[in-house]
Amino acid sequence: MRRVLAAVGLAAALAAPALAQNRPPPKQPPKPAGSSSSFSTLSNGTFNVETDETNYNLNTGDFDMPHHVHFTRPGTDVTGDRAHGNTRTETITIIGHVVLHQTGTVSSLGPGAQKVTSEEPSTLTTDELQVDGRAKTYTAIGNVHWTQGNKKLSADRGILNENTHMLNLLGNVHIEQDQQSMDADRVDYNTETEEGKAVGSPVVARLPVPPPGPETTPPPTPAPKKGLRRFF
Repeated sequence: MRRVLAAVGLAAALAAPALAQNRPPPKQPPKPAGSSSSFSTLSNGTFNVETDETNYNLNTGDFDMPHHVHFTRPGTDVTGDRAHGNTRTETITIIGHVVLHQTGTVSSLGPGAQKVTSEEPSTLTTDELQVDGRAKTYTAIGNVHWTQGNKKLSADRGILNENTHMLNLLGNVHIEQDQQSMDADRVDYNTETEEGKAVGSPVVARLPVPPPGPETTPPPTPAPKKGLRRFF
C-alpha cells in the first residue's frame, strides 16, 4: 500500500488540528482576591499569545505562562492550560487540553489530479503542541485527534515539517472517512505530492462491502470519492 488516504489533512491543521471526545474545555483558573482581570499579550510579529500572567526574561527571550493561554496567528486559534517558549528562537510549547481550530483554506494537488480546495474548518486536540517557527515544524504529542468534515484521524504523535512537506504520524494511527478506514503503526505522508507509506504489523485497511444482490454479475466498482482516490 503505497498511497495513503488524502484525508490526512492534519498537516494543514498543524501548520496553520472539536473532537472533544469527553475532554472538558480548558477553564481559566480563579483569580486571586484583589487581582486584576486584565490580560497581557505577548507578540513577536508572527503570533500573539494572550494570558493573565507572563514571566519574561528580556535578556534571553524566555517566557513562561502558567495559566490558561490563547495563541493566535492568521487562520489559527489555539487554547491550552499553560505555555512556555522563547520569542527570539520563535518557539512555543502549549500544554494541557490543547484545542486548535484552523479556518484557513487547504489546497491539495496530486500528480494528474485537478486542484482541490477545501475551506472546511478543522479541529485538533492533543496533550501538547510544540511550534518551531524557524524550523517550521509542528509537533503534537499525546492523544492526537483531528477532524475536518467527515474525516477523522488519531495517533499518539504527529510531526509536520513545512520545509520538506512531510507529515509523520506515529503510534496507533487510525484514519477514516465515510466507510473507509486504515490502521497502522506509522504513516509517512507528503502533503505536497499526496503520496505516502503506511507501516504496521499488519497494516489494516477496510472498505465498504456492498450487500449481495439478486444479480449474478457483480456491479461495477464505484468511482472513489474526492479525497480518497489515493487511499489504495
